[in-house]
Amino acid sequence: MPDVNNLKVMAQLLDVSVDYLLDEDEKLSFNETKEPINIDDYEKNGKCRDKRDAACYAKYKDADAIYPLLRSKKMNKAEWITDFLVQPGIIQGADYLNDMSAYYLVETGDKQLLVKVSDDFIITSEIANRVNPKKFELGKYIFKKAAYELI
Repeated sequence: MPDVNNLKVMAQLLDVSVDYLLDEDEKLSFNETKEPINIDDYEKNGKCRDKRDAACYAKYKDADAIYPLLRSKKMNKAEWITDFLVQPGIIQGADYLNDMSAYYLVETGDKQLLVKVSDDFIITSEIANRVNPKKFELGKYIFKKAAYELI
Protein backbone atom coordinates (compact mmCIF):
# COMPACT_ATOMS: atom_id res chain seq x y z
CA MET A 1 0.00 0.00 0.00
CA PRO A 2 1.60 3.32 -1.07
CA ASP A 3 1.96 6.14 1.43
CA VAL A 4 -0.02 9.38 1.11
CA ASN A 5 2.73 11.27 -0.74
CA ASN A 6 3.05 8.50 -3.33
CA LEU A 7 -0.73 8.42 -3.74
CA LYS A 8 -0.74 12.15 -4.44
CA VAL A 9 2.00 11.78 -7.06
CA MET A 10 0.24 8.81 -8.68
CA ALA A 11 -3.06 10.71 -8.78
CA GLN A 12 -1.39 13.70 -10.43
CA LEU A 13 0.41 11.51 -12.94
CA LEU A 14 -2.78 9.66 -13.91
CA ASP A 15 -4.90 12.84 -13.78
CA VAL A 16 -7.33 11.33 -11.25
CA SER A 17 -8.19 12.02 -7.62
CA VAL A 18 -6.67 10.15 -4.66
CA ASP A 19 -10.22 8.98 -3.88
CA TYR A 20 -10.39 7.47 -7.34
CA LEU A 21 -7.17 5.53 -6.73
CA LEU A 22 -8.52 4.17 -3.46
CA ASP A 23 -11.95 3.31 -4.90
CA GLU A 24 -12.37 -0.45 -5.06
CA ASP A 25 -14.94 -0.17 -7.87
CA GLU A 26 -12.26 0.48 -10.48
CA LYS A 27 -13.58 1.80 -13.79
CA LEU A 28 -10.50 2.14 -16.01
CA SER A 29 -7.91 -0.52 -16.46
CA PHE A 30 -4.34 0.63 -16.91
CA ASN A 31 -4.20 -0.85 -20.42
CA GLU A 32 -3.72 2.30 -22.47
CA THR A 33 -2.50 2.64 -26.02
CA LYS A 34 -1.32 5.91 -27.52
CA GLU A 35 -1.10 6.02 -31.29
CA PRO A 36 0.30 9.06 -33.13
CA ILE A 37 -1.90 10.49 -35.90
CA ASN A 38 -2.04 13.52 -38.17
CA ILE A 39 -5.60 14.85 -37.85
CA ASP A 40 -5.31 16.51 -41.28
CA ASP A 41 -5.23 13.03 -42.86
CA TYR A 42 -8.94 12.59 -41.99
CA GLU A 43 -11.99 14.16 -43.63
CA LYS A 44 -15.49 14.41 -42.25
CA ASN A 45 -18.04 12.31 -44.11
CA GLY A 46 -21.33 10.53 -43.48
CA LYS A 47 -22.12 10.66 -39.76
CA CYS A 48 -18.67 12.07 -38.93
CA ARG A 49 -19.17 15.71 -37.98
CA ASP A 50 -15.47 16.59 -37.89
CA LYS A 51 -11.97 15.22 -38.40
CA ARG A 52 -11.81 13.77 -34.86
CA ASP A 53 -15.00 11.78 -35.51
CA ALA A 54 -13.47 10.58 -38.78
CA ALA A 55 -10.24 9.50 -37.03
CA CYS A 56 -12.14 7.53 -34.38
CA TYR A 57 -14.39 5.96 -37.01
CA ALA A 58 -11.40 5.00 -39.19
CA LYS A 59 -9.73 3.25 -36.24
CA TYR A 60 -12.86 1.50 -34.92
CA LYS A 61 -15.10 1.09 -38.00
CA ASP A 62 -15.68 -2.58 -37.11
CA ALA A 63 -16.93 -1.73 -33.59
CA ASP A 64 -20.47 -2.55 -32.50
CA ALA A 65 -21.09 1.07 -31.44
CA ILE A 66 -19.23 4.38 -31.25
CA TYR A 67 -20.76 7.03 -28.99
CA PRO A 68 -19.34 10.57 -29.11
CA LEU A 69 -19.17 11.91 -25.56
CA LEU A 70 -19.53 15.27 -23.88
CA ARG A 71 -17.05 15.63 -21.02
CA SER A 72 -17.44 17.85 -17.99
CA LYS A 73 -15.31 18.23 -14.90
CA LYS A 74 -16.69 17.18 -11.52
CA MET A 75 -16.15 20.27 -9.43
CA ASN A 76 -15.39 20.27 -5.71
CA LYS A 77 -17.12 22.67 -3.33
CA ALA A 78 -14.49 25.41 -3.68
CA GLU A 79 -14.66 25.21 -7.48
CA TRP A 80 -18.47 25.42 -7.43
CA ILE A 81 -18.36 28.52 -5.23
CA THR A 82 -15.65 30.17 -7.34
CA ASP A 83 -17.53 29.30 -10.52
CA PHE A 84 -20.75 30.79 -9.13
CA LEU A 85 -19.12 33.97 -7.86
CA VAL A 86 -16.85 34.71 -10.82
CA GLN A 87 -18.91 33.62 -13.81
CA PRO A 88 -21.04 30.48 -14.07
CA GLY A 89 -19.39 28.10 -16.53
CA ILE A 90 -15.91 29.63 -16.33
CA ILE A 91 -14.26 26.56 -14.76
CA GLN A 92 -15.84 24.18 -17.27
CA GLY A 93 -14.79 26.51 -20.09
CA ALA A 94 -11.22 26.69 -18.81
CA ASP A 95 -11.11 22.90 -18.50
CA TYR A 96 -12.33 22.55 -22.08
CA LEU A 97 -9.75 25.03 -23.38
CA ASN A 98 -7.05 23.08 -21.52
CA ASP A 99 -8.04 19.85 -23.31
CA MET A 100 -9.88 20.32 -26.60
CA SER A 101 -9.79 16.61 -27.43
CA ALA A 102 -12.85 14.64 -28.49
CA TYR A 103 -13.95 11.64 -26.43
CA TYR A 104 -15.77 8.49 -27.51
CA LEU A 105 -17.13 5.34 -25.93
CA VAL A 106 -16.41 2.44 -28.26
CA GLU A 107 -18.14 -0.90 -27.75
CA THR A 108 -16.64 -3.92 -29.41
CA GLY A 109 -17.70 -7.40 -28.36
CA ASP A 110 -17.79 -7.47 -24.56
CA LYS A 111 -15.29 -4.59 -24.22
CA GLN A 112 -15.88 -0.90 -23.74
CA LEU A 113 -13.11 1.54 -24.61
CA LEU A 114 -12.70 5.20 -23.74
CA VAL A 115 -11.08 6.85 -26.75
CA LYS A 116 -9.54 10.33 -26.71
CA VAL A 117 -8.74 11.92 -30.07
CA SER A 118 -6.53 15.00 -30.27
CA ASP A 119 -4.77 16.55 -33.25
CA ASP A 120 -1.72 14.35 -32.61
CA PHE A 121 -2.87 11.14 -30.89
CA ILE A 122 -5.59 8.56 -30.43
CA ILE A 123 -5.41 7.37 -26.83
CA THR A 124 -7.45 4.29 -25.94
CA SER A 125 -8.15 2.93 -22.43
CA GLU A 126 -10.15 -0.18 -21.71
CA ILE A 127 -12.96 0.35 -19.19
CA ALA A 128 -12.75 -2.31 -16.48
CA ASN A 129 -16.43 -2.34 -15.46
CA ARG A 130 -19.26 -1.86 -17.93
CA VAL A 131 -20.74 1.67 -17.95
CA ASN A 132 -24.01 3.09 -19.23
CA PRO A 133 -23.27 5.04 -22.44
CA LYS A 134 -25.89 7.68 -21.55
CA LYS A 135 -23.93 8.97 -18.53
CA PHE A 136 -20.99 7.74 -16.47
CA GLU A 137 -18.15 9.00 -14.30
CA LEU A 138 -14.46 8.21 -14.66
CA GLY A 139 -11.93 9.86 -12.40
CA LYS A 140 -12.71 13.54 -12.07
CA TYR A 141 -14.93 13.71 -15.15
CA ILE A 142 -18.54 13.06 -16.06
CA PHE A 143 -19.20 11.77 -19.58
CA LYS A 144 -22.56 12.03 -21.33
CA LYS A 145 -23.52 10.57 -24.68
CA ALA A 146 -23.85 13.20 -27.42
CA ALA A 147 -27.01 13.44 -29.50
CA TYR A 148 -25.56 11.47 -32.41
CA GLU A 149 -23.75 8.14 -32.92
CA LEU A 150 -21.09 7.16 -35.42
CA ILE A 151 -22.16 3.50 -35.58
